Amino acid sequence: MKATTQLEDERPRARDHDEDDVRVVGLKDLYPRFGIEAARSTIWKWIQEGSFPRPFHLGQTKIVWLESEIKAWLLKGARKSKSKK
Repeated sequence: MKATTQLEDERPRARDHDEDDVRVVGLKDLYPRFGIEAARSTIWKWIQEGSFPRPFHLGQTKIVWLESEIKAWLLKGARKSKSKK
């Protein structure tokens, strides 16, 4: 059995971060990554209505969303769509 140092045990492993990674998405990434094809004005209207996740500032000028919130929004929409059938 190979002895490992404490440093080796603390190194992150890819499988440890599958669900726990915090990823952010910018406005320009909404369509290519998630297929959300809407004008900026529509996205902001949805935010004001409370039907789209609120973004936050990353630095002074970059506005982003948590990827997990975008995914949850998509799943919620899919569930609503299925329940109407």
